[in-house]
Amino acid sequence: LRGLGLTGDDARQLLGERAVGDDFDAALAALPAAAMAGGGAKLLANWMLGELAAARTSSGHDLTGGPLPAPHLAHLVGLIVDGTLSGKLGKEVFAEAYRTGVDPSAIVDARGLRQISDEAELERIAATVLAANQGSVASFRAGKEGLLGFFVGQVMKATAGRANPAVTQAVLRRLLSGSNPD
Repeated sequence: LRGLGLTGDDARQLLGERAVGDDFDAALAALPAAAMAGGGAKLLANWMLGELAAARTSSGHDLTGGPLPAPHLAHLVGLIVDGTLSGKLGKEVFAEAYRTGVDPSAIVDARGLRQISDEAELERIAATVLAANQGSVASFRAGKEGLLGFFVGQVMKATAGRANPAVTQAVLRRLLSGSNPD
């Protein structure tokens, strides 16, 4: 399991109960290859030992009970690793998938939750946010760089949490520095 980026503690928890280990193996087999290359095995373990274990406990299921099959959890982790979903939206999708048993990909499509990573689209939204907050823009340019978080939050609010935070931050930095390539 170390070849997957897992710690000894992760391995003990995942293999401590045969049923949990079997679930992990089934989820790992369903994890897309690109997600495996992007650290998906460790993220999958974290979700199994964190969110999934907590959901099972709070719903009264045993270690492998509940409506969320292991491959569905693997699909969710794949969507997070490939940037389709942010971690925050991933938690929302997880909750619905656990409650309903519906595959996370179907939930993402039905609810229009795909993360926005298109720079041009994010630039349009960010420009609107900056235009509406000229006082804060002036303060940022005068040295209050902590306001970057405020601007990211405003873009997140405008996109209902769907903006890719890393891309949003890069776009905002570029716009705030005045080095817009257009």
